[in-house]
Amino acid sequence: MNVVNTSVFDIFKIGPGPSSSHTLGPMKAAGRFLQSCAELAETFPAPPTAVE
Repeated sequence: MNVVNTSVFDIFKIGPGPSSSHTLGPMKAAGRFLQSCAELAETFPAPPTAVE
């Protein structure tokens, strides 16, 4: 089971837009997704390809 580490400071934070809770959640999720993509790229490097 995955554990979600969230503190009160993550929930109540000043962020962009009129409703920070709606903008910070997607931004943090996108950041975690990009980080996991970068880690996968390091773990499983793609072989070089050529297009003719």
